[in-house]
Amino acid sequence: MWLVFVGLLGGGTIGAACQSNAFACQSDAACTGGRCEPQGWCSFPDSTCDSGHRFADHAVGGLAGSCVEDSVVGTSTATTADETEEVETTGTIPGPDGTTGPSTTAAGSSSDDGSPSGSSGEPPGPAITVTLPILSDTNDGSIYSGLLGGFEWAMSGEEGDGDGFFGEFPAGEHYAAYFRFVLPPQVSGASVVQARLRLEATSTLTYMWDSGSHAVGVWIEASSDAPPVESTSAFPRLFGGTDGSGVSLTGEMVRWPEAGGLTWEPEANTSPDLTPLFQALAEQAGPLVAGSHVQLWISVATPTGVGGEVTYVDFATGPDAQVAELELTLVSP
Repeated sequence: MWLVFVGLLGGGTIGAACQSNAFACQSDAACTGGRCEPQGWCSFPDSTCDSGHRFADHAVGGLAGSCVEDSVVGTSTATTADETEEVETTGTIPGPDGTTGPSTTAAGSSSDDGSPSGSSGEPPGPAITVTLPILSDTNDGSIYSGLLGGFEWAMSGEEGDGDGFFGEFPAGEHYAAYFRFVLPPQVSGASVVQARLRLEATSTLTYMWDSGSHAVGVWIEASSDAPPVESTSAFPRLFGGTDGSGVSLTGEMVRWPEAGGLTWEPEANTSPDLTPLFQALAEQAGPLVAGSHVQLWISVATPTGVGGEVTYVDFATGPDAQVAELELTLVSP
């Protein structure tokens, strides 16, 4: 099990500090009339809970409206009317096959007995995994070249129905999607030792996609706090954007899959480890800061000259949609 933190959706009625756009609290001062829990979200007094506190009703991921349970060594639980979610406060770093091993530092070092050690010889803090969802329709979408010139912006899916696409279109051109995530308090001072993007395909699945030759690439915007995309002028210069205001990417790309062609699954699709992107971002823009935003861009890895696209569920699909998620495994020094 891993420690999972989720964002907050706008709206709700509990606590003025948590009523508007999603945010991750860092102190009790951010939660008017409540307190900031270790998970990074506000809770408010409720005498019916053993702990005396309940999470705000617009939290997601199983925490919404649940009682805050007293912390215990190893795990704690958040209970709702229809489910109980176990939240682990320590953990190990999962491998590509989902198995776990000893926690490692950003440099990947560990002691002879398998315990992690930092450059100073002191063991780092435990590895935790935070899962960050897309929180609004302004934080995902696609941009692609129009058949008659210029660019098209599909903020809410290509037809405005939440069916998003990315890949190669027209033939030889980048059809790019973007995914913007707000960083939680736990990133402060921590190193990213594993990062994965999860995307759910729509019922359309693919369009002219050749799983034998097509692959996608993932890039990260070279910004300490990536702004939301507001027009086609954001189309990255690296992809052929002609507007001087097109966003800059770090230049580091993670190919998905690592070799061969990509088979796009009808449900969840999980990227390879994106840690190299976050290392490049740290080198160019500085360490991650709680409350700031990172923006991933995804398109065909190398245009093949033959168009093809895969789909993803855009936030505009609706409140119950399985939107994009960024999973970060962090180790504190």
